[in-house]
Parts: sequence; C-alpha cells; structure tokens
Amino acid sequence: MLLPQIPEGAALRILGFTGTRRLRRDLAQLGIQVGDIVRVHRHVPFGGPILLEHCGTQVALGRSLAGRIRVEPVSCELL
Repeated sequence: MLLPQIPEGAALRILGFTGTRRLRRDLAQLGIQVGDIVRVHRHVPFGGPILLEHCGTQVALGRSLAGRIRVEPVSCELL
C-alpha cells in the first residue's frame, strides 16, 4: 500500500521506498526511515502535501514523494 492511500488519522509503519538513494537520503534528513511508525495528520486538498506526525513533529511530503513510500497500517496503540 502507498502512503497517499492511507486515510487521515491512521497510524502506519514505513516499509520501504521506491526510488533513488537521493530519495532515501532526503527522507532520512526529515527523520523518516524504514520501520518508523507515523500518523497521517492531514491530506491537504487540491493535490497539496500530506502531513505526517512523527516523533511529535509534523512533516509535509509532496504527493509525488508520498507516492513512493510503501506503508502498512498498524494499531494506534504502538504510537
């Protein structure tokens, strides 16, 4: 499942990225790595970014970038 397919408020685990090393590096600089558990805070309308909540902070990811992140839903208790 890809990140844009997850509804707002859902908790999920990052499974992997489809893309280049640069994509992985850029996400790592934002603090997002494989195995992290995050929550989808908001889908901004009209093709705007997806806001993720991770370790108490919000991170905005563009739709094209978010479409390269494979995820799986997890229980909200893990947050």
